[in-house]
Amino acid sequence: MSKASFERHWKKDLTCILEELTDDQYQKMLECLDNIPQQKKSSVKKAEMPKVIIEHLGVNDSILAICEAMDQIPRKDTRVQELLRPFVHRVENKQQKKRKKMNGTHDSDSNESEEELKPVAGKKRKRENDSNLSEEEQKSTAGQEKSKVETDSDSTEESSVEEQTKCQPKKEEKKPSWKISIYDMISSSQNETKKPIAGKVLQKSGLRKYDTKIKQGKFFFYLGIADETDCYKVMVYGKQKYDKYEEGKCYSFRDIIVDREWSVFKVTRRSTISKTSAINVPEDIQVKAQTLLYPHAPVCSIADIKASSENTPVSVDGVIKKINAAERVDVEKQQRKTRRQEFCLSDGEDSIFISLWGEHIQQLRGKSERDSVRVTNVKTKHYYGTTTLNSTLYTRIVTVQSAPVQNVSIEIVGVIKAGKLKTHLEAELNEEVQTLVVGSKHLAAAFGITLDENFEEKLLERIPLSAKAEIKGSKINAITATENV
Repeated sequence: MSKASFERHWKKDLTCILEELTDDQYQKMLECLDNIPQQKKSSVKKAEMPKVIIEHLGVNDSILAICEAMDQIPRKDTRVQELLRPFVHRVENKQQKKRKKMNGTHDSDSNESEEELKPVAGKKRKRENDSNLSEEEQKSTAGQEKSKVETDSDSTEESSVEEQTKCQPKKEEKKPSWKISIYDMISSSQNETKKPIAGKVLQKSGLRKYDTKIKQGKFFFYLGIADETDCYKVMVYGKQKYDKYEEGKCYSFRDIIVDREWSVFKVTRRSTISKTSAINVPEDIQVKAQTLLYPHAPVCSIADIKASSENTPVSVDGVIKKINAAERVDVEKQQRKTRRQEFCLSDGEDSIFISLWGEHIQQLRGKSERDSVRVTNVKTKHYYGTTTLNSTLYTRIVTVQSAPVQNVSIEIVGVIKAGKLKTHLEAELNEEVQTLVVGSKHLAAAFGITLDENFEEKLLERIPLSAKAEIKGSKINAITATENV
């Protein structure tokens, strides 16, 4: 991409970024731009400000200055960061190449002028030491001969979960010579490889459209893949290929292109893709991979979330304390019903309810009470002194640590709901009453009760009922009666 074309693209996207800002946020951004004369800040219209910013700072400096300003406002949400981040990574990559060249490392692609590559005055050291990379991502690049810039992490917040999930790529001691790991590929200087890269698809984006040079509409999409060593983003061209990839499945990618400028593997018409056997991805790498496609808002404590304003985008770490059943509710002002499911999350100091709407209910599939999770990209809602969180288009729930399986003695003391498939019970466990879920078929067999339309009444006649149970979170995997019933 030529310098003129790059500048045009930046000016266009900078205009879009400014349109996303509220009046207060726009004023805060202007305050961060010290090199713009005050007279210009007060007299130039918002729509003309991108031109002024580029004129006074230059293209590269303006990109980094806007990035700093978005951190300060803050606007780390997806709508802004998806526009800004590609330009920031391109400039930072150029700076890395410049530093390597100055240190004696030859790089044939590094032919930009010193003026184009210089950072914002007085902020070079700050950007190197306090970038948008999270702690685990910084550590994942330590010691690599070729540094890379991670593309999808907006949070600089440190938390206990990050301490537990430090993502350090692991080199395989023994690996076949005919294939290459993700870690080895991104650590090398190769831009193409004939060797296959195998990875498990942990995320899949929606279809995205772009125009060719002759204004023909084409489609592409992203995959977030991971193996035993690291994770990376994959870009796949072609609408017809979209349904061929499934989250949770493993694939081998051969003859792909490594685009180091945009930090992606590219699958083209010459690439060969095949399904492959299961890959055991470590939990820390799974957590990191979940942010490849959808960067997350800052991770906050629940106390800070409750003190924030309405519709603030946040992410939160905690342990699931309670999962309510899904229900159909009326959507205000839209004359329609949709599904909603709520769950309670605790960070050890406070707790909060999170509402998942529509298809986002699927995010709870496979999750149990007492699972440690990270919930990203939710928004605050205040209602008569109570603060809750609502899911957004980019909400994701990542399991950090699964609840342990326990073999315990329980006493069933109540029935919340008994259906043909599942029964929700109230049971005494460790001198505390908890809500548990069990398959109705297993429950009926354990206590010799016929599973028919009167199943709930028959249960109520028998309780309290004592049993031995294997429990994971709030789910009973196996149950056996311990008294004659």
